[in-house]
Amino acid sequence: MSQIDNGFNYKDGISLKEFFLFKLEAQNKALELQAREYERRLENLNNEARQLKEMQRTYLPRETWEAAFSNIAKDIRELRESRAELQGKASMQSVVGAYVIAGLGILVGIIGIFYK
Repeated sequence: MSQIDNGFNYKDGISLKEFFLFKLEAQNKALELQAREYERRLENLNNEARQLKEMQRTYLPRETWEAAFSNIAKDIRELRESRAELQGKASMQSVVGAYVIAGLGILVGIIGIFYK
């Protein structure tokens, strides 16, 4: 006779009703296992979602970062301009100092010429 499923054949003397009951029970067990697996996976996903929410609390929103970064960039620009102004003033002070020293040198030279 022909083979049906799971090694059952007509020679074993299993009735069609028993065979279908066996198959129904196997399907029910498979569905229970599948339901438990889905429940486990769903729980894992829920845990992952909780972890993501916890991590998200520590993140800085893009708008806040951009506002703070633009303020910092503005402050840096202002500091560079201030430094350039101070360097220009320092250079001007050096020029004035050089004029004073040159003037004193000329004065000493003139005094030296007339004092001879």
